[in-house]
Amino acid sequence: MRRRHVLIALAGLAVARPRVASSRENPARIGFLAGGAAASINSASEIRTIKQGLEHNGLVEGRDYTFEPRFAAGDYGKFAELARELIRAGVSVILANVTGTASAVRQVASDMPVVMIDVDASRDEFAKMIELQRAIIPGGTSMAALFNPANLPDPKFPESLRAAAQAAGLSVTPIGFQTRNELEAAFATFTRQPVAAVHIMLEAATGDLIDRIPVLALQHRLPAFANRPEFATFGGLIGYGPPRDQLDLRVGAVVRAILDGAKPGDLPIAPVRELWVNRNTARAIGLTIPETLLATAVRIVG
Repeated sequence: MRRRHVLIALAGLAVARPRVASSRENPARIGFLAGGAAASINSASEIRTIKQGLEHNGLVEGRDYTFEPRFAAGDYGKFAELARELIRAGVSVILANVTGTASAVRQVASDMPVVMIDVDASRDEFAKMIELQRAIIPGGTSMAALFNPANLPDPKFPESLRAAAQAAGLSVTPIGFQTRNELEAAFATFTRQPVAAVHIMLEAATGDLIDRIPVLALQHRLPAFANRPEFATFGGLIGYGPPRDQLDLRVGAVVRAILDGAKPGDLPIAPVRELWVNRNTARAIGLTIPETLLATAVRIVG
């Protein structure tokens, strides 16, 4: 199946499930298979928002469901083992914020509904990021692309970005990273091999570093672009993509429908992509954001 860039309960992984239990003594168990660490600000925020979305759809924790989270902490080889734990725990549905978890769940239980929260960047997003860089840094001819090589879609990110960049006359330097130390090392290379901007492909594990990346970018006076709009609220220059909280909130409607017997393949939800800009960061690194670009931003910081 060709994966679409939407929030979707994956087709082919589920059969009809029992309706939501009406009794407090028999709540549904909802599994959460996360790529990041349990103690990270990223994981805590995501779980909080997912639960808000469930409550908005009439599912109260403790009464209608219990929440069973498992965290890979960046070790994506653990997904199959963690999926087995969730199956043994008796979950009715698994939420996943890393694309590769679907195949891991299939190995354990082919009929388990899986709701994918993560959204892969699309070619349209790559083209938009290039457009944004050209608008803000018209004289820049190079960029670095930071990505997690352990995440299945991410290794395609540099090549897809390169294709869009070449059409605009830009060169791309791909750099893989998963840990804080690897992130620090990546930015250290920019002292020896300068680039005009850095583009970061954030996902579950690397999203745990969303607050550290802008600090390093500012230290190196580098314009930083990422595929999550909230990146700008942490000090990144530009964030463009589906707001994470919107994706997490919408999980509640999908989970409720699945628990009520709907087929997961019938429940796609298209995300809305937004542009967020940090004008304070632009000033700090000596850039001026064009007014025409600011006019299209959903949120401006500073």
